[in-house]
Amino acid sequence: MGGGYFRANKSGFIFESYGGVGFGNARTGSATLLGSFGWHNDANFMKYYVQPSFGYKTNVLELAISWRLAALDFTSISGSGLSNANAEELAAIQMIQSNPASFLSEPAVTARLGFKVFKIQAQWGWSSNLSHPNYPQAHEYLNLGLFFSIDGIKKE
Repeated sequence: MGGGYFRANKSGFIFESYGGVGFGNARTGSATLLGSFGWHNDANFMKYYVQPSFGYKTNVLELAISWRLAALDFTSISGSGLSNANAEELAAIQMIQSNPASFLSEPAVTARLGFKVFKIQAQWGWSSNLSHPNYPQAHEYLNLGLFFSIDGIKKE
């Protein structure tokens, strides 16, 4: 959930800034041959962010550079069968339990290609934990998707 500000000029340059909050659950663990977890760790979290972006837009191509500053807070952490986890996995779980709140820096590059109403989107980004640099997390991500513009559908 979030909201923001969008401003475009006639030459195609765009500035936008958003803020929001999200929540979720992350489950890590090891699966047995039968598909059940040999051990698992569940963590609920909240994430608050602000994200300014600068971009350029034509009829078929959109490019943007953004930088999200986020606060990540694990609100509950629980697990079972942790005696079956290896030392590296246990250290990662203990790091999260000992440091449930962090600030993240997450720059990204986004590209959209297509038509006014429909575009293919790719975003490549990085995530760095500013509070705990050795935090167990993915540091690089790539997502692909489809973008539909409701505003692009206008009746003549």
